[in-house]
Amino acid sequence: MSHTLLIIAIGPVQQFIGQARRTRDLWFGSHILSEMSRAVALSLAESGWTLVFPALTAGHPELEPCDGTIRPETGASPLGIANKILATRLGAGDSLVTEAASDGRNAAIEVWERFAEKATERAKDLLAPDLGVHESPEAVVDSFLEVIAGWSRYDADGDFETARSQAEEAIAARKTLRDFRQWKGGPFRKSSLDGQRESILADRQGNERLPELARQFRIGDREHLDAIGLVKRAGGAPDQFVPVARVAIDPWLRELDEAARRHPPLERTLVILESKCREQSIPRSRRGATRWLRGGFPYDGEIFFEGQWPALKEELGLDDFFGQYVRRLFRTHLSIPEPHPYVACLHADGDRMGKVLRSLGTAEKQSKLSRALADFSKGVRDIVENYSGLSIYAGGDDVVAILPVAHAVPCAEALRAAFVGRMRAAFADIAQEPDATIPTLSVGIAIAHFLTPLGRLLELSRLAEAYAKQGDKLPEDDPRKRNALGVIVDKRSGDTIEWRGQWPVDPPSNEAQPELTPGERLARLVTLLGERRMPGKLPYELDQLVRDIDREIRQTKIANDLISGRIWRLEALRILTRKRSEGANGPLTPDDIDLHLPSREDARLDKVREALVDWVCAAKIAHAIADAEGNCQRVEKRGIALEGRDDD
Repeated sequence: MSHTLLIIAIGPVQQFIGQARRTRDLWFGSHILSEMSRAVALSLAESGWTLVFPALTAGHPELEPCDGTIRPETGASPLGIANKILATRLGAGDSLVTEAASDGRNAAIEVWERFAEKATERAKDLLAPDLGVHESPEAVVDSFLEVIAGWSRYDADGDFETARSQAEEAIAARKTLRDFRQWKGGPFRKSSLDGQRESILADRQGNERLPELARQFRIGDREHLDAIGLVKRAGGAPDQFVPVARVAIDPWLRELDEAARRHPPLERTLVILESKCREQSIPRSRRGATRWLRGGFPYDGEIFFEGQWPALKEELGLDDFFGQYVRRLFRTHLSIPEPHPYVACLHADGDRMGKVLRSLGTAEKQSKLSRALADFSKGVRDIVENYSGLSIYAGGDDVVAILPVAHAVPCAEALRAAFVGRMRAAFADIAQEPDATIPTLSVGIAIAHFLTPLGRLLELSRLAEAYAKQGDKLPEDDPRKRNALGVIVDKRSGDTIEWRGQWPVDPPSNEAQPELTPGERLARLVTLLGERRMPGKLPYELDQLVRDIDREIRQTKIANDLISGRIWRLEALRILTRKRSEGANGPLTPDDIDLHLPSREDARLDKVREALVDWVCAAKIAHAIADAEGNCQRVEKRGIALEGRDDD
């Protein structure tokens, strides 16, 4: 009797998640898809199918639905379930397979309807009074949800991977066909999240929104949400989400709290500010929303940015609050700088996972890998929160998180170490061959202003992750591909900066000098900048040198010239000799700043350029990180200059 392999894929993933303006939009979009996948897996397990991905059995607690960020009974985050579910069954005929696929789709739809019903009830007074039935949050599921099933059969356990490839091909073929439905909309305002679907919120001209309810869900007067956007915005409890600005400034607030413990006047100012935030109903997060928020300032961090005060005044209906209580913090305690306005989005993904799965072959071994991936994803939230971050999604080898700029790279290093350690332990059990391909992790980090639309921030993190994997169009068999960290800094003014560094091979070879990890390289440059042992203008002077090299290459059309390479190498060294670091007796050397120029004998022009570009990009990114760290250190190191009266 043959086995049947059934794969059910749920989507669209990137488009659905990326339609976000606030943290709750981004997190809830990921959460809904995970809960849909969980419901499909539960449906299959309860009907007699054996789950391969996720490797859970009927009755397992992680197959139970979870509407919030944590499970109330355990206090732990729900296991993220990937959008592709694999299950097997002995002797399943076509009718049984079709029934299982249909039941899985219905289970996913029921999840959406459950969340949509809650969101509609919470925000019903904000909805347009003439909302059509087909426009309701419950009804739109048919217009966006894709639940695609593919299956194949195999006789022997060794044929499992062939069946898996055939089922995957069937799903890929089905995705090329789109279901086009008749458009039933009209000339109405479009959603602020993506500009595609029509808003279902009441028009202020005809029906005044309830200010308190709109404030509760952070729906601005000029903001419009379609049915999907409303479910993402109002589907969860408002205080279970931490705003992006609050994540961005957490290190700054920690230094401020430390300073306040030593300076009672500052402490009183902060106590008064927090009290007034509570009185004025400033949006806040539940202290248990993340571990690092339990003892910290729970209100939205936007209030500390003066440029946001006009928008917040309009949204929250406040007049003198910001000038009276927030400005006082900066004016009375003059040495306190405004917090750094940039934030990081991290996106991690396993390398060559398809190849790894094919190498394992059997359903049993793939189930063991699935359990190892689940163990890794269970620990992601703790790792991210150790760095004052917010875990948006963790399913298998896929991770998305929001972090303060200064903490993003160390978090990436910790995630990569945890992933590789978990995979190495798993493969010691499931792979018999000593040269088995052990999965590695590539991580992308996007650094941008906290006002950058979250959809754009997420897109930048995906580009950074793709750059980490692929590099600058490296050949497929190039060993420099994957197992890398990619960073993109997208400043509001200036060029976008990209840099990637590959993690050393694990375990390291027996070298006298261990190779630095990407995080260690950046940390060293940040330290050099912070301690003024490297001039801040040096990266930009060497960047100009790269531009001069590029001009010569365009003119001569020769990139591998040895003589020109030696000349430009000497020019780089000449620039360094004119620089001195604080406390040093002599000029800078390449070793001082971790610049690896080729030797004179090997100084081809393209190699000199490659070394300079790598260092310049790393140094500029380190500059962006150092700016964030220095902003916090100024709170700590300058002391608190108290001026004015010490009263309330």
